[in-house]
Amino acid sequence: MNSPWGTIYQIVADTGWTWHYVLWKVSRANIMLMMADRPSFKKQEEVTKKVTGKELGSQLLEKYR
Repeated sequence: MNSPWGTIYQIVADTGWTWHYVLWKVSRANIMLMMADRPSFKKQEEVTKKVTGKELGSQLLEKYR
């Protein structure tokens, strides 16, 4: 969120409300709460760990004991 206009644009895009409605009918506090509570998704880094056959076998044995 770089500016208040970006916040308003995001609210308009997510809700379908008009600019006029967001600017004049919704309080700034409610807009800030809406932005704080919106779901956000972060891309997780893919981590690959190299495991030897012996380590893999011991992990499987531990899992199914």
